Amino acid sequence: MRRTQGWVLASLLLNGWVPGVLARPSQPETDDLRAARLERRLVEQERAAQQAAVVAELATTFQRHVNWLADPQRQGRAPGTAGIDEAADSIEDALLALGLEPAFEHAAPVEGLVPRSPYRQVLVVGQQVDALQSHVSFALPTGQVLVVPDAVVSATSGSAAFSGPCTFAGYAIVTGGGNYLGFAGAEDFSGRAVLMFSHEPMDELGRSLWADRGWSFAAPLHRKINAVTRRGARAVLVITPPDLDELASPSPDPVREQIEPFEVPVVHLPGPIADTVLRAGDAQGRGLHEFFRLANRQGVVANLEGVTTVVQTSVQARTLTSDNVGAVLPGRGALAGEFIVIGAHYDHLGRRQAGESGPGTAGERQEGQIHPGADDNASGVAGLLLCAELLSSRYDHLPADQPARSILFLAFTAEEMGRRGSIHYVEHPVAPIGQHALMLNMDMIGCVAASGLEIGGVESGEGLARLIEQRVIESGLEARPLESIGLDRSDQASFLDKGVPSLFFCTGLHEAYHTPYDTPDLIDAEGGSRVAQLVADIAFDAATAADRPAWTGRTRGQARDQTRDQRAKVRSGLVPSAGSSSRGMLISRVVDGSPAAAAGLQPGDRITSWNGTPVTGPDDWMPLLLDSRPGDVVPIEFTRAGQTHRGQITLEAVREKE
Repeated sequence: MRRTQGWVLASLLLNGWVPGVLARPSQPETDDLRAARLERRLVEQERAAQQAAVVAELATTFQRHVNWLADPQRQGRAPGTAGIDEAADSIEDALLALGLEPAFEHAAPVEGLVPRSPYRQVLVVGQQVDALQSHVSFALPTGQVLVVPDAVVSATSGSAAFSGPCTFAGYAIVTGGGNYLGFAGAEDFSGRAVLMFSHEPMDELGRSLWADRGWSFAAPLHRKINAVTRRGARAVLVITPPDLDELASPSPDPVREQIEPFEVPVVHLPGPIADTVLRAGDAQGRGLHEFFRLANRQGVVANLEGVTTVVQTSVQARTLTSDNVGAVLPGRGALAGEFIVIGAHYDHLGRRQAGESGPGTAGERQEGQIHPGADDNASGVAGLLLCAELLSSRYDHLPADQPARSILFLAFTAEEMGRRGSIHYVEHPVAPIGQHALMLNMDMIGCVAASGLEIGGVESGEGLARLIEQRVIESGLEARPLESIGLDRSDQASFLDKGVPSLFFCTGLHEAYHTPYDTPDLIDAEGGSRVAQLVADIAFDAATAADRPAWTGRTRGQARDQTRDQRAKVRSGLVPSAGSSSRGMLISRVVDGSPAAAAGLQPGDRITSWNGTPVTGPDDWMPLLLDSRPGDVVPIEFTRAGQTHRGQITLEAVREKE
């Protein structure tokens, strides 16, 4: 039996529907009955062949859209780049070719920005700091000179030069949770460069110790730079914490943040170079990981004796704009003034740079490499364009007297920068937000064969379960409630924040997420096109229904996220990769000196069993960890290089309570 939506099964059971075989009385088959049966079979075969041809054609179209959007020539579609502008042009051309009306034809300019066409809604997405020149080097007490190759200049950097001694300042946070004090109060960094961690104190999973979700008020980089420059710092060198889990908690400093630059040079320092510099200058020989563990417990300021640095930056800042792209399929009759929104974001990470949000694979970063974003989210845009094609055809065949809501197709920019595109839209909609009856969002729908389909937001509107259940069954898709990511992690959250019932369609996270390996060859085009057909069917039913879903104010995803953010009371030292696999939970990092390290586990190993329970990913593993206690000896099974191994791990109390 196929897996299916929990709400679908519940509804079927409540209505007393039980699948089975109906007994039929036997009767002799006449020639007429035989002929009628054969004719029905031929008709069914012809219909099946036609359906297969349609599915194949839609899958081909779906894959073509993904291939084009995720082509390296698009350069990863980062806002403010030529690649995303090309993507926007292509999406607009596709909507225009269907004869859809421009969504923003009558929209007033916002902040004086004039869009390139009536299909566009332009917005400021931040500023780009272009490094015209940069140099970073260190002279160590041994006489060695380290030159930082291709130093990444921060968006907060000014054009300036500095040469002089260095100080390490931990997280450079003045005050934080648990009476944390980053400075003793009398620090004077005049005439010195300050090395410091980004973010804020974190647990062994690389997540904030001070915030239940995301990061606290203390984490943004510009606040920390301000703290050290007010104390006289002449240059700032930023180090990414070694165990940071960027997947679970995206950066507190979105890519290309629009912040007034400082007057000092600010650059990002690679971890291996930071480790060498710290060990060379610290009187106790402590390196990156030792200082990291110390700074997670308390403030730390240490002069790096005998270490000097030369830092020079020449930068030019420019305002970045990008476009939401939208078109309208007009409704008719009394319902025409209401809108069903179908959305998908078309931006991605471009060539990710140091300090930008997004994880790597097995703890490794891929700065400077193109991140194609085939599943995230060329797949969703391909689904959006298929929906536009399917629904345009269905509206053409509506009876003349059939009332129908208008359907708004929206391709959002800057989702990867904190949902800026969709947030801008809900603040400047094409019609009052109260006229938006339902939002359907597709974000990562390209891995149906591997993961099945997840649907979130069903609780946000009265009657949504009834609206979708039959369509889900008819689709034949393996569907389940949203579980791999939170409901606040994509553009439907912007509409939920405004009280618009919203559904989220995705096929879950995987190991290629936010890496250069999210390429078109991973995409299940047939599965993605079937998701698009399902979304189009649900949108059509919602558009032609007499009543619209009433906002409930409830989203199961929010409660799920809160549950997931509970802190484990035990320490394992495992940092798992996102996503699930039948091969087991991939270990991306092992914390030095942790129980996992003592058990001999290594990055790249896969946990297949934990205390006798099969494990496929973090969603299986975290509840098991939360149920454990310090001192528990847990038998484990794991694979390494294709070989199965057995061992045990002795859990400890979390260290932040020391």
